[in-house]
Amino acid sequence: AVDELLGNALDYARTTVRVTLSASAEQVSVVVEDDGPGVPEAERGLVFERFRRGGKALPGGSGLGLALVRESALASGGDAEALSAELGGLAVRTTWPRASNSSP
Repeated sequence: AVDELLGNALDYARTTVRVTLSASAEQVSVVVEDDGPGVPEAERGLVFERFRRGGKALPGGSGLGLALVRESALASGGDAEALSAELGGLAVRTTWPRASNSSP
């Protein structure tokens, strides 16, 4: 999922991609953002649907990448959401539950 997010950000970035990792006792979060054209707010939920591409999508993609990112996160008990990036483009925050450190 993170590899897909990085590839997507690199495809759309003008000059900058930023990755932020954070963790709490309950979850781990990865935010990948770029300074590209972004996705209009009305389309942000749609980019996670299979074969859906935003209005500013580059030619040649299948519309599966972000859908698979979200499906991967959901399958692990997490989620993914598209946000406006501080850099001006798109930010995708993906969360996963933190693995338990307890022994059997």
